[in-house]
Amino acid sequence: MGARGVAPKAREARPRGRDEIVAALIGACERLCGATPLPLVSVRDIAREADVTTGLVHHYFESKDALLVATLRSMSSEIDTVAAEALEATSDPAEMVRAVWRFSQERPAFMLIVAWWLLEGRNVSEAMGDHPFPRRLAVALGGTGDPDGQTDAAVIGSMLVAGTVFRLGFNRALGRPIDDLALPDRFESALVEVTVGVADPRG
Repeated sequence: MGARGVAPKAREARPRGRDEIVAALIGACERLCGATPLPLVSVRDIAREADVTTGLVHHYFESKDALLVATLRSMSSEIDTVAAEALEATSDPAEMVRAVWRFSQERPAFMLIVAWWLLEGRNVSEAMGDHPFPRRLAVALGGTGDPDGQTDAAVIGSMLVAGTVFRLGFNRALGRPIDDLALPDRFESALVEVTVGVADPRG
């Protein structure tokens, strides 16, 4: 079954050359996985969204999973850039977490793919390698090698994933419109409060 519910993107020139095609495939994968349950997103859907042939997908990626890993790695790098810029601007870990939360609400594919794979029992770290944002957060909270900072970073990271994954479901469960912002706004406040609470004692 193909992906549904993804807004059509503006028609652009068909990507050419390795770099353009790989970027188009990663972008298409992100858009589709951010709007559609992961098992419903097919290689054919991604090729259509990227405006390339299915054969080109298989030429650059040996499988759908390989493309998902490339998408996770690309988005992980972007998330870390968002985090680094926020921390550089304010030196406040809470503002860094706020910036990453807002990124994840605008572009939820990373959190959704990670959550789905974790629920399937996969080792996401083994698949995609380094996770720069949690490491940056752990350092901001406690310094390199601090076990409490690492634990707090894991708790906050788990909240980021859970909030992104479940907010739509809870809006439905409570009879609210799925685009009701009260829940994500409250979740953002809770994330900031938790981050401030664990950062202050060390400050």
